Amino acid sequence: MATISLCMIVKNEAVNLDRCLASVTNVVDEIIIVDTGSTDNTPVIAEKYAVKLIKIPWNNNFSEARNTSLEAATGDWILFLDADEQLTEAVPDALANLTTNITAEGYFFKIINVLGSESAPEYSPDVVFRMFRNKRDYRFDGAIHEQILPAINKNYPQALLLSAKDIIIYHYGYLESQITDKSKIDRNLQMVETALATQPDNKLLQYQYGVELYRAGQYDQAVKVLQTAAQGIPNNTSYLPKLIRQLVMSLYKLRQYQQALAYIRQGTALFPDYADLYYFAGLCCFELIDYSNSIKFFRQAIATADQPWHYASFAGIRGFRSYYLLGQLAELFCNEEEALYYYVRSFQNCPTFIAPLQQIIKILVQGEEPDFIGPSLHKLCECCTPASNLLLGKLLLAERCYPLALEYLNNAAANGVNSAESKLLLAICYTQSGDYYQAKQLLNRITSTSSYYPLKLINLAFIRWLADDDTIHFPADISQLVPNSFVPTLKLLTDSDLNSTIRLQPEDSEILLDIIIRGIARGAWYKIDHLLTRIDSAWLNDQSLTIAATYARYLNFAEAERWIDRYRQHCSTNYEALMFLGRLKTKQHQYWEAAQIYREAMSLAPQIPKAYIHLLKTYQELQHRTLQQVNNNAGDGADNPSTQEGS
Repeated sequence: MATISLCMIVKNEAVNLDRCLASVTNVVDEIIIVDTGSTDNTPVIAEKYAVKLIKIPWNNNFSEARNTSLEAATGDWILFLDADEQLTEAVPDALANLTTNITAEGYFFKIINVLGSESAPEYSPDVVFRMFRNKRDYRFDGAIHEQILPAINKNYPQALLLSAKDIIIYHYGYLESQITDKSKIDRNLQMVETALATQPDNKLLQYQYGVELYRAGQYDQAVKVLQTAAQGIPNNTSYLPKLIRQLVMSLYKLRQYQQALAYIRQGTALFPDYADLYYFAGLCCFELIDYSNSIKFFRQAIATADQPWHYASFAGIRGFRSYYLLGQLAELFCNEEEALYYYVRSFQNCPTFIAPLQQIIKILVQGEEPDFIGPSLHKLCECCTPASNLLLGKLLLAERCYPLALEYLNNAAANGVNSAESKLLLAICYTQSGDYYQAKQLLNRITSTSSYYPLKLINLAFIRWLADDDTIHFPADISQLVPNSFVPTLKLLTDSDLNSTIRLQPEDSEILLDIIIRGIARGAWYKIDHLLTRIDSAWLNDQSLTIAATYARYLNFAEAERWIDRYRQHCSTNYEALMFLGRLKTKQHQYWEAAQIYREAMSLAPQIPKAYIHLLKTYQELQHRTLQQVNNNAGDGADNPSTQEGS
């Protein structure tokens, strides 16, 4: 049986190395690791796996380090990985079986790039060349983005290179936690620039340079380099689809949407099944307020066939991403039924993508708590885990659906979710339902060592203020136990000097606004009114629209009108404020006033269709009520003898 050597180069990879090496245990026959200067526990982790560890100084050349590992390899085949990668779906037989093909010279593997955050990762597939016969003529070339294929093609032009479909590599290097190191970005840029100085016409290097410039946020320069890289390369170049997409993405970042669309047209002429290009066309058209074409392109992205590996299509382009944006467009045109359809499709396609679920809840709630929300969510999430119950509870709490949030949070607690966060969320729900005893019991179980301790103190102060509960006592140094942004809120809730005025900074807003909204939701309007008189006017002016919206939600239209008037007196009128005021007038059946406000909103933002659609609906309601009144009057006339002819 042929043997396999795993060859790696590492430097300060203690975070990743154990995961990588564990994935190849019992899969390869030897492991060679070249360490280029680690200062963390990387060598210690490597020694756990009985590797052949070689330490060399870093010479700004990845190929040099790679080739050092090849020199030490004794296997018949070379497999090479990076420390931030993991071999999966590779039982020993699957990898060993590749070596039995006497005609194959090397193999491409499917690689899944894991993107975004660890808590909500996304996945982008690609294909990479990672396994080849161990021959002295096969050596890496290139100081950065080193390549082995040129050497194989040069020494063996007829080499048979195959795809190993049963073996997958997961790559974690694009996670947010691993790409924040600016020194690595700068290092890569410098190395590619050095390589280009000696090979200025190397198209692959130009493409790689464009990618590094994009990662560094230098989009303007990335466009220039990628345009140069795209000139004159054959249409069958394996990385051409990714190059075009990278160019489009750079132009999109620069808000050069028309130019991006021009490259998309060229790209789809060459690759008519490339979903990513249709997706970015949809984004560009959205920014250009070309909504009909935006919808067309997102639907086209969804309709494309499975993407070839070399496209490296981003996860969700043919699914949850496009469905979500179609939902956003449907909402823009006030078509909530269609929006719900797309959001549900998006969420079902990727249950870890939370944005559509948030929108679903917002549409269902719409400032109220109708009875169908619970059954609707239960149908959508029939197989609720404790974690999903906790998530739904948090999302419902964010929308101020306290009773339903309480139900889901209790489900999570009953199934083992017992964190400080879950206790705090439950306590908030119990407070809003008026069960202060249960809320205090939960809050008192959050210890001073918890990061949620300051929020515990705020919520205890809120309960004491709401219920006039003098049994709740606080440490003498309470102001030292909470962030500075919490202190004004604590003073408002606990200060015995009820006539003192509190001056607030913008950073104090979040926690205090939450308390004000919750107080209004509890119906403590007199207490809230008195609390608001103690806050300086400048802060209240800035928050008056939010306060107005909260009163409107709880049907206190008089207070809502008062606060919206204050907003319009002290703040510049904007589209969102006018749309809120129009909806407020509609709720009160003041349709002529609503129509006038919607016309004003249209003049501020004529490109947004919502105001126009609301205006049409308002006119339709006016027509309906006018006809109804005419019919009622006619009916009254028919029944009244004094109005009949000849009476």
